[in-house]
Amino acid sequence: DIWVKDLDRDTPSRLSFLPGLNRYPVWTPDGKNIVFQSTNPAAPGLYGIRSDGAGEAQRLTEGLPMQVPLSFSADGKRLAIVQAGSGGSTDIFTMPVEVDRAQGVPGVRLGKAELFLGTPFNEVYPTFSPDGRWLAYASSESGTYEVYVRPFPGPGGRWQISTGGGFLPRWSRDGRELLFE
Repeated sequence: DIWVKDLDRDTPSRLSFLPGLNRYPVWTPDGKNIVFQSTNPAAPGLYGIRSDGAGEAQRLTEGLPMQVPLSFSADGKRLAIVQAGSGGSTDIFTMPVEVDRAQGVPGVRLGKAELFLGTPFNEVYPTFSPDGRWLAYASSESGTYEVYVRPFPGPGGRWQISTGGGFLPRWSRDGRELLFE
């Protein structure tokens, strides 16, 4: 399930109460909402919930194919996800994000997933740079996972960042460094 912890008070609060696995939480850039994946047998998909615990989780996508949310652009207008592509590999998609200002509901609505990068290999862990101009990700293209960077939304080539393996890229806050496992 999805939990948040008030660090000042050292108090955890459970946010998700759906059946199945509730995982892969991603904060919206304003910190007011969290988008996560639920395997809820009756209604799988991406869900949104307010991070302050007000209201209930709302289903944002239909869940087939299975989608994993990973990174919001800094302006909050795009969400990078991974899902199975047409060839069975894991591909990177982005979704337009609309802000919903209605009280008591999650503050986001998601548009249709749009393919950003699809190859016969697995592309995983997309993460937007702080300025929104780049998308870092890991790919199995070389036979082992390596970290690459591409311009967003494109066009443009890619640059391999890691050598000898790389996974889980994360940008520093100022965008000058790219860290990875």
